[in-house]
Amino acid sequence: MSITADRKYPAIGSPHPKNNPQRKQCRGECGQLGHGVWDASIDEDRILEMHALSRNPNGYAVACGRDPHRVLGLDLDRKNGLDGCARITEIAETIGFELPETIRVKTPSGWHIWLSLPPGVHVSNSVGKVGTISAPGVDVRSLGGGLVGPGSRGPKGTYLLDCAPDTPLAPIPSKLLDLLAVRDKPRTDSFVRGTAISSKRITGLVATVLDAKPGSRNAVLFWSACRMAEAVAEGGLSDNEARELLLTAAERIGLDHSEASVSIDSAFRTSHGRA
Repeated sequence: MSITADRKYPAIGSPHPKNNPQRKQCRGECGQLGHGVWDASIDEDRILEMHALSRNPNGYAVACGRDPHRVLGLDLDRKNGLDGCARITEIAETIGFELPETIRVKTPSGWHIWLSLPPGVHVSNSVGKVGTISAPGVDVRSLGGGLVGPGSRGPKGTYLLDCAPDTPLAPIPSKLLDLLAVRDKPRTDSFVRGTAISSKRITGLVATVLDAKPGSRNAVLFWSACRMAEAVAEGGLSDNEARELLLTAAERIGLDHSEASVSIDSAFRTSHGRA
Protein backbone atom coordinates (compact mmCIF):
# COMPACT_ATOMS: atom_id res chain seq x y z
CA MET A 1 0.00 0.00 0.00
CA SER A 2 1.28 3.46 -0.91
CA ILE A 3 0.31 6.41 1.25
CA THR A 4 0.04 9.99 0.04
CA ALA A 5 -1.09 13.02 2.02
CA ASP A 6 -4.68 12.56 0.86
CA ARG A 7 -5.28 8.89 0.08
CA LYS A 8 -4.04 5.31 0.15
CA TYR A 9 -3.73 3.13 -2.94
CA PRO A 10 -2.26 -0.26 -3.92
CA ALA A 11 1.54 -0.22 -3.98
CA ILE A 12 1.53 -2.65 -6.94
CA GLY A 13 -0.26 -1.50 -10.09
CA SER A 14 -3.05 -3.56 -11.62
CA PRO A 15 -1.91 -6.15 -14.19
CA HIS A 16 -5.04 -5.48 -16.24
CA PRO A 17 -5.42 -2.65 -18.82
CA LYS A 18 -7.65 0.26 -17.79
CA ASN A 19 -10.47 -0.63 -20.19
CA ASN A 20 -10.39 -4.34 -19.37
CA PRO A 21 -13.39 -5.42 -17.20
CA GLN A 22 -11.02 -7.68 -15.28
CA ARG A 23 -9.42 -4.58 -13.77
CA LYS A 24 -12.40 -4.28 -11.41
CA GLN A 25 -13.67 -7.85 -11.40
CA CYS A 26 -10.49 -9.87 -10.85
CA ARG A 27 -9.58 -10.59 -7.24
CA GLY A 28 -6.32 -12.35 -7.94
CA GLU A 29 -7.73 -15.33 -9.83
CA CYS A 30 -5.34 -14.52 -12.69
CA GLY A 31 -2.38 -15.39 -10.47
CA GLN A 32 -0.66 -12.03 -10.96
CA LEU A 33 -0.07 -9.36 -8.32
CA GLY A 34 -1.78 -5.96 -8.35
CA HIS A 35 -5.20 -6.53 -6.77
CA GLY A 36 -4.78 -4.67 -3.49
CA VAL A 37 -6.04 -6.51 -0.41
CA TRP A 38 -7.01 -9.51 -2.55
CA ASP A 39 -3.29 -10.28 -2.99
CA ALA A 40 -2.92 -10.76 0.78
CA SER A 41 -0.91 -13.78 1.79
CA ILE A 42 0.72 -15.42 4.82
CA ASP A 43 3.31 -17.14 2.60
CA GLU A 44 6.73 -15.62 3.28
CA ASP A 45 8.01 -15.97 -0.29
CA ARG A 46 4.87 -14.33 -1.68
CA ILE A 47 5.21 -11.46 0.79
CA LEU A 48 8.86 -10.92 -0.21
CA GLU A 49 7.80 -10.91 -3.86
CA MET A 50 5.22 -8.22 -3.18
CA HIS A 51 7.74 -6.18 -1.23
CA ALA A 52 10.20 -6.33 -4.14
CA LEU A 53 7.54 -5.06 -6.59
CA SER A 54 6.10 -2.41 -4.29
CA ARG A 55 6.25 1.23 -5.36
CA ASN A 56 6.40 2.15 -1.67
CA PRO A 57 8.45 -0.24 0.49
CA ASN A 58 7.68 1.94 3.52
CA GLY A 59 4.03 0.94 3.63
CA TYR A 60 1.93 -2.21 3.57
CA ALA A 61 -1.63 -3.24 4.37
CA VAL A 62 -3.27 -6.05 6.30
CA ALA A 63 -6.33 -7.55 4.59
CA CYS A 64 -9.42 -7.80 6.78
CA GLY A 65 -12.14 -10.44 6.98
CA ARG A 66 -10.10 -13.25 5.42
CA ASP A 67 -8.90 -16.59 6.76
CA PRO A 68 -7.02 -17.59 8.78
CA HIS A 69 -7.25 -14.60 11.14
CA ARG A 70 -10.49 -12.94 9.91
CA VAL A 71 -9.42 -9.50 11.16
CA LEU A 72 -12.16 -6.95 11.86
CA GLY A 73 -10.69 -3.45 12.11
CA LEU A 74 -12.08 -0.44 13.95
CA ASP A 75 -10.46 2.69 12.53
CA LEU A 76 -10.87 5.40 15.18
CA ASP A 77 -9.99 8.95 14.10
CA ARG A 78 -9.45 12.07 16.15
CA LYS A 79 -9.38 14.84 13.57
CA ASN A 80 -11.48 17.60 12.02
CA GLY A 81 -13.57 17.87 15.18
CA LEU A 82 -14.40 14.15 15.26
CA ASP A 83 -13.50 11.79 18.09
CA GLY A 84 -14.02 8.17 17.10
CA CYS A 85 -12.42 6.95 20.34
CA ALA A 86 -14.99 8.75 22.47
CA ARG A 87 -17.86 7.64 20.21
CA ILE A 88 -17.00 3.92 20.29
CA THR A 89 -16.63 4.18 24.09
CA GLU A 90 -20.07 5.79 24.30
CA ILE A 91 -21.63 3.06 22.12
CA ALA A 92 -19.93 0.34 24.19
CA GLU A 93 -21.30 1.80 27.44
CA THR A 94 -24.79 2.16 25.97
CA ILE A 95 -24.99 -1.34 24.48
CA GLY A 96 -23.12 -3.03 27.31
CA PHE A 97 -19.85 -4.42 25.95
CA GLU A 98 -16.16 -3.78 26.51
CA LEU A 99 -13.43 -3.69 23.92
CA PRO A 100 -10.98 -6.42 24.97
CA GLU A 101 -7.21 -6.25 25.19
CA THR A 102 -6.12 -6.91 21.64
CA ILE A 103 -3.76 -5.69 18.92
CA ARG A 104 -3.78 -1.89 18.69
CA VAL A 105 -1.96 0.35 16.24
CA LYS A 106 -1.39 4.06 16.87
CA THR A 107 -2.03 5.93 13.63
CA PRO A 108 -1.21 9.55 12.76
CA SER A 109 -4.82 10.49 13.49
CA GLY A 110 -6.01 7.93 16.06
CA TRP A 111 -5.97 4.18 16.53
CA HIS A 112 -6.69 0.91 14.75
CA ILE A 113 -8.29 -1.75 16.96
CA TRP A 114 -7.94 -5.32 15.63
CA LEU A 115 -10.54 -7.96 16.49
CA SER A 116 -11.28 -11.44 15.13
CA LEU A 117 -14.54 -12.46 13.45
CA PRO A 118 -16.01 -15.96 14.03
CA PRO A 119 -15.52 -18.46 11.18
CA GLY A 120 -17.99 -17.99 8.34
CA VAL A 121 -19.21 -14.60 9.62
CA HIS A 122 -18.78 -11.47 7.52
CA VAL A 123 -19.88 -7.89 8.12
CA SER A 124 -19.91 -4.91 5.78
CA ASN A 125 -17.31 -2.18 5.59
CA SER A 126 -18.69 1.16 6.73
CA VAL A 127 -17.68 4.76 7.28
CA GLY A 128 -18.99 6.86 10.15
CA LYS A 129 -21.32 4.25 11.59
CA VAL A 130 -21.40 1.03 13.60
CA GLY A 131 -24.18 -1.09 12.11
CA THR A 132 -26.94 1.50 11.76
CA ILE A 133 -25.72 3.62 14.68
CA SER A 134 -24.23 6.98 13.72
CA ALA A 135 -20.57 7.02 14.71
CA PRO A 136 -18.61 9.92 13.18
CA GLY A 137 -14.91 9.13 13.32
CA VAL A 138 -15.44 5.35 13.42
CA ASP A 139 -14.86 3.24 10.30
CA VAL A 140 -15.32 -0.53 10.14
CA ARG A 141 -12.94 -2.59 8.02
CA SER A 142 -13.91 -6.12 7.04
CA LEU A 143 -13.80 -8.33 3.92
CA GLY A 144 -12.59 -6.26 0.97
CA GLY A 145 -11.08 -3.64 3.28
CA GLY A 146 -7.66 -3.28 4.83
CA LEU A 147 -5.67 -1.60 7.58
CA VAL A 148 -2.30 0.08 7.19
CA GLY A 149 0.18 -2.22 8.92
CA PRO A 150 2.28 -1.20 11.92
CA GLY A 151 5.66 0.14 10.90
CA SER A 152 4.31 1.81 7.75
CA ARG A 153 5.36 5.41 7.19
CA GLY A 154 3.45 8.15 5.41
CA PRO A 155 3.69 11.93 5.04
CA LYS A 156 1.58 12.44 8.19
CA GLY A 157 3.50 10.05 10.42
CA THR A 158 4.22 6.44 11.29
CA TYR A 159 1.82 3.63 12.22
CA LEU A 160 3.14 2.20 15.50
CA LEU A 161 2.24 -0.96 17.39
CA ASP A 162 0.55 0.24 20.60
CA CYS A 163 0.59 -3.02 22.55
CA ALA A 164 3.02 -5.75 23.54
CA PRO A 165 4.37 -7.62 20.47
CA ASP A 166 2.92 -10.91 21.71
CA THR A 167 -0.59 -9.52 22.33
CA PRO A 168 -3.11 -12.03 20.91
CA LEU A 169 -5.86 -11.07 18.49
CA ALA A 170 -9.04 -11.00 20.60
CA PRO A 171 -12.47 -12.17 19.38
CA ILE A 172 -15.06 -9.50 18.70
CA PRO A 173 -17.52 -8.99 21.63
CA SER A 174 -20.84 -10.67 20.83
CA LYS A 175 -22.90 -7.51 21.37
CA LEU A 176 -20.69 -5.55 19.00
CA LEU A 177 -21.05 -8.32 16.43
CA ASP A 178 -24.83 -8.11 16.84
CA LEU A 179 -24.65 -4.41 15.92
CA LEU A 180 -22.52 -5.00 12.85
CA ALA A 181 -24.52 -8.00 11.62
CA VAL A 182 -27.76 -6.00 11.47
CA ARG A 183 -30.71 -7.73 9.81
CA ASP A 184 -32.92 -5.87 7.36
CA LYS A 185 -35.56 -5.73 10.07
CA PRO A 186 -33.98 -6.09 13.53
CA ARG A 187 -35.62 -8.55 15.88
CA THR A 188 -36.95 -7.01 19.06
CA ASP A 189 -35.65 -9.83 21.25
CA SER A 190 -32.05 -8.93 20.33
CA PHE A 191 -32.44 -5.85 22.54
CA VAL A 192 -33.69 -7.68 25.63
CA ARG A 193 -31.62 -10.86 25.39
CA GLY A 194 -29.42 -11.30 28.45
CA THR A 195 -31.51 -9.03 30.70
CA ALA A 196 -34.22 -9.65 33.25
CA ILE A 197 -36.79 -7.88 31.09
CA SER A 198 -39.63 -10.10 29.93
CA SER A 199 -42.66 -7.79 29.83
CA LYS A 200 -44.58 -7.93 26.55
CA ARG A 201 -45.39 -4.28 27.11
CA ILE A 202 -41.71 -3.33 27.12
CA THR A 203 -40.75 -5.42 24.12
CA GLY A 204 -43.83 -4.06 22.36
CA LEU A 205 -42.64 -0.49 22.91
CA VAL A 206 -39.22 -1.35 21.47
CA ALA A 207 -40.93 -2.97 18.47
CA THR A 208 -43.00 0.20 17.98
CA VAL A 209 -39.83 2.27 17.67
CA LEU A 210 -38.23 -0.25 15.28
CA ASP A 211 -41.32 -0.20 13.05
CA ALA A 212 -41.56 3.61 12.93
CA LYS A 213 -41.72 5.03 9.41
CA PRO A 214 -39.64 7.96 8.12
CA GLY A 215 -41.38 11.23 8.94
CA SER A 216 -42.91 9.91 12.17
CA ARG A 217 -39.87 8.34 13.85
CA ASN A 218 -39.22 11.17 16.31
CA ALA A 219 -42.86 11.36 17.34
CA VAL A 220 -43.05 7.58 17.76
CA LEU A 221 -39.85 7.60 19.82
CA PHE A 222 -41.21 10.34 22.11
CA TRP A 223 -44.51 8.51 22.61
CA SER A 224 -42.75 5.19 23.29
CA ALA A 225 -40.36 6.88 25.70
CA CYS A 226 -43.29 8.34 27.64
CA ARG A 227 -44.84 4.88 27.95
CA MET A 228 -41.44 3.39 28.88
CA ALA A 229 -41.03 5.99 31.63
CA GLU A 230 -44.37 4.84 33.04
CA ALA A 231 -43.06 1.25 33.06
CA VAL A 232 -39.99 2.46 34.98
CA ALA A 233 -42.23 4.21 37.54
CA GLU A 234 -44.16 0.97 37.99
CA GLY A 235 -40.95 -1.01 38.57
CA GLY A 236 -40.96 -2.84 35.25
CA LEU A 237 -37.29 -2.02 34.59
CA SER A 238 -34.60 0.43 35.64
CA ASP A 239 -34.26 3.93 34.26
CA ASN A 240 -30.92 3.06 32.61
CA GLU A 241 -32.26 -0.13 31.04
CA ALA A 242 -35.21 1.75 29.57
CA ARG A 243 -33.05 4.51 28.10
CA GLU A 244 -30.55 2.03 26.62
CA LEU A 245 -33.31 0.01 24.94
CA LEU A 246 -34.91 3.11 23.46
CA LEU A 247 -31.65 4.70 22.35
CA THR A 248 -30.42 1.52 20.70
CA ALA A 249 -33.73 1.06 18.86
CA ALA A 250 -33.72 4.71 17.77
CA GLU A 251 -30.22 4.45 16.33
CA ARG A 252 -31.09 1.19 14.57
CA ILE A 253 -33.74 3.03 12.55
CA GLY A 254 -31.35 5.85 11.69
CA LEU A 255 -32.10 8.55 14.25
CA ASP A 256 -29.19 10.70 15.36
CA HIS A 257 -27.74 9.66 18.71
CA SER A 258 -27.79 13.15 20.26
CA GLU A 259 -31.27 14.05 19.01
CA ALA A 260 -32.67 10.70 20.16
CA SER A 261 -31.15 11.23 23.62
CA VAL A 262 -32.75 14.66 23.88
CA SER A 263 -36.15 13.27 22.83
CA ILE A 264 -35.95 10.42 25.36
CA ASP A 265 -34.89 12.79 28.16
CA SER A 266 -37.78 15.13 27.31
CA ALA A 267 -40.26 12.25 27.33
CA PHE A 268 -39.04 11.02 30.72
CA ARG A 269 -39.31 14.54 32.19
CA THR A 270 -42.82 14.91 30.76
CA SER A 271 -43.91 11.58 32.17
CA HIS A 272 -42.39 12.24 35.59
CA GLY A 273 -44.09 15.66 35.66
CA ARG A 274 -47.48 14.07 35.05
CA ALA A 275 -46.80 11.57 37.82
